Amino acid sequence: MRLTQLNHPRLAWTLPGAIAALLFSAAAFAQVQMTPAERMMQRSAGPDEYLFFEDDRKTVVDYKEDHIVRICVSENRHLVPVAVHYDGKKGEVHPGDCMRVEAKKIALEPAERLEANWSIRAEVDTVS
Repeated sequence: MRLTQLNHPRLAWTLPGAIAALLFSAAAFAQVQMTPAERMMQRSAGPDEYLFFEDDRKTVVDYKEDHIVRICVSENRHLVPVAVHYDGKKGEVHPGDCMRVEAKKIALEPAERLEANWSIRAEVDTVS
């Protein structure tokens, strides 16, 4: 039997399944490349806390009408601010500071690319 022939029915059925499983697991791994430390930190975050790693960007608020939202960035040793994108505008929150924004949609990301194993923690609360 040549390698290009798949005459055995069980082999013909399992080879495409194995290839599909391999591709699916590789795609899933590519999407979530968190280190064990990042996974542990993510699990310890509260419901209104967001952790950012490297060039992470997250939509944290997506309402149908404007709300007042308070965004606070915890102090960190890296001194990297968080960029706040809201309704076509942009602002920054520095470590240890807070910002109030009235918007429908808010996305956050580190203002600079973080080094590997660095993280920033931000807390987001809807005030009204």
